[in-house]
Amino acid sequence: TVMNRVMTTTGFSFAFSMFDGLTFESLSLTVDPNGQNFTFFGNDISNLKIDKCLIDGKVTHTGSVISHNCFIIGAPATGTHKNITVHNTDLTKYTFGILKDNTSTSTQVGIEFYNVNCTKYYKNAIGINSPNGIADDFQVLFCRFDDGQGIDAGEINTHSIALASVSNFSVSLCKFYGKASAAIHIEEKCSVGTVTNNLINTDGSGI
Repeated sequence: TVMNRVMTTTGFSFAFSMFDGLTFESLSLTVDPNGQNFTFFGNDISNLKIDKCLIDGKVTHTGSVISHNCFIIGAPATGTHKNITVHNTDLTKYTFGILKDNTSTSTQVGIEFYNVNCTKYYKNAIGINSPNGIADDFQVLFCRFDDGQGIDAGEINTHSIALASVSNFSVSLCKFYGKASAAIHIEEKCSVGTVTNNLINTDGSGI
């Protein structure tokens, strides 16, 4: 399936409204450079699968001005995301892999990125910050990160992986290249985590 999403608003909108048991396979999605785009968004969702997809947010920058926002997964203010997997997928020219507002009280449990290729990202390629909600069982395995654009666009904090207030997480067997504030950024209130067998060759901090 090939989809080119043409934005007609500069406000927030989403390409797909998620529901339980939904599978996206072999989807090629590009976003017209306008607006604030969530690719996948929903409140109470379980067993979402994203496999063998290409998502191109078409985000660019001129100096320190970023053209628009493209978020891959949007976490709601309330509700529960359970068992969401992103496998064998290419993500490019986007801002956040997961956007969760700091005030959100929602729950994310069982999130896995496996063999995902992340390039030309402007904020945090993959990660979650959940100071007022729950984020548990967060796995990033066999993923590759390269050519981050945030530093060149003047972003202060642009990480390949960023975790805060996350429990039971693993970052394993991943490869990190290019520019990033940090390859793996772990903040306060993270607990029971494993970071092992990763290759870090970046212009920036390691862990």
